[in-house]
Amino acid sequence: MEVHGESFEISENVISSNYLLSITINEYFEFTDEYFDHIIALWKDKKIQEIFKTYVKGRITDSMDYFMNKINLIRQRRRF
Repeated sequence: MEVHGESFEISENVISSNYLLSITINEYFEFTDEYFDHIIALWKDKKIQEIFKTYVKGRITDSMDYFMNKINLIRQRRRF
C-alpha cells in the first residue's frame, strides 16, 4: 500500500492503515487497546514519519508530534 506515493517501511502496517481507515470515530467510539496498537505501529514507521514531516507538518498544529510521541501515556490515562 502507498501513502502519498510512498510505501510503508514495515509491510504489516497495511493492516493498521486499513483498520484506521475503516473505523468511524464519534462520541460513542471506544478507544481500545487495538486502536492504540495500530496508531503506535503506524507512528513507528519511518515512512509515516517522513510523510508527517513533508506533507502534514504545516497543516496540523505542531502539538501533533508531541501527542503522537506521548501516545502510550495517553493510552494509560484513558483508564482512570
